[in-house]
Amino acid sequence: MKAILSFRGLSSWSSLGLVMSLAWILFPTLAPCQTSAPRVFRGHSQYIDGVAFSPDGKLLASAGADNTTRLWEIDTGKQLRYFAGHTGGMRHVAFSPDGTRLATAGHDGTIRIWDVASGKALLTLTVWMGPVHAVAFSPDGRHLAGAGPPVVKLWDATNGKEVRTFPGNRSDTTCVAFSKDGKYLAAGGNDNSVTVWDSATAKPVAPSMKHMTRVESLAFSPDDRRLASAAYDQIKVWEIPSAKEVLSWKAHSNTIKGVAFSPDGRFLASASQDKTIRLWDTATGKETETIKGHAGGVHSVAFSPDGKLLASTSSDSTVRLWMVKREK
Repeated sequence: MKAILSFRGLSSWSSLGLVMSLAWILFPTLAPCQTSAPRVFRGHSQYIDGVAFSPDGKLLASAGADNTTRLWEIDTGKQLRYFAGHTGGMRHVAFSPDGTRLATAGHDGTIRIWDVASGKALLTLTVWMGPVHAVAFSPDGRHLAGAGPPVVKLWDATNGKEVRTFPGNRSDTTCVAFSKDGKYLAAGGNDNSVTVWDSATAKPVAPSMKHMTRVESLAFSPDDRRLASAAYDQIKVWEIPSAKEVLSWKAHSNTIKGVAFSPDGRFLASASQDKTIRLWDTATGKETETIKGHAGGVHSVAFSPDGKLLASTSSDSTVRLWMVKREK
C-alpha cells in the first residue's frame, strides 16, 4: 500500500489535524478510497477485540483480553483512562448515542455500562453463564442489546431491567446490530444464519439469511436498506427487510472478524485473521484496497463518524488509526 500522506515522521499528534485538513483540501472526492500509514496506540497487554468511536469523533474506545477497555483521545493519542471490573477479557464495546456512556461485553458473562467522563461503573448485568460477545445501544440510547449463548436480550439502559428476549435456535449468538432508525435488530451466530427482528415486538421480519459457517459480524448500511454479514472468508450483503441476497464474495484467506460501512455507505471495511483490512465497493463487491500493518490477526474495524479515519484492533495488542484519503 503506497501512502499519499503518511503519519510516519510527524513530531506530535498535534500535526494530525493539519495533515487531515490538507488532505481533505487536496483529495476532496472519495473515488477510490485509500488509507495512509497508521498511528499506533499501545497500552493493552493482550489481544484487542473491540473498537468504537465516540459519536463526536473525538474519542476512541478499545476492548481487550487484558480485562480492560481503554479510552483514547484521538487528537493527541493520549490514553485518558481505562475501565476495569470484568473478571474476563472484554469482547466488545459500544458508545451510547449521546457519548456519555460506554457499554462493554465480557468473557465473564457480564455487561457493564460506564460513565465516560468519570470512568465509574453505572450498571452491571450478569446475564449468561458463557461469554457475552457483543453489545449495541438503540439509536435513542434507551435500550441496550446483548448477544450471548443462546439468545439476544434487550435491557433498559438506565436501570438494567430486562425488556425482552429475541428467540433463536442457535446455541451461541456472536454479533448484534441495530438499524440506524432503531426499527430492526439483527443477530448472527453459530447456526450459520442471520435473523432480523422488529425491535419493538421481537418478531422476525424476514426469513433467516444463511451462510455456510458461523456468522462473526454484522453491519447495517447508513440508509438501513442493506445488511452486511461476515462468516469465515465470505461477505454477503442482503436487502432489508426482504432478506434478498444482493452480493456475495470471498473476501479473505482466513476468518473475517469484523465489518463496518463507511458513513456514506459507499465502502465496506473488513477485518480478518489473515492480518489484513480490506476495503470494498458496496455497489459491486470489488476490492478497492488491502491494508497491511498489523503483526497479528485483525479483530475489528470502525469508521469515524465523518469517515475520515478507520480504526482497527488486533491480536498484536495494538489499535491502529488509519487516515482514509480522498483522491480526485
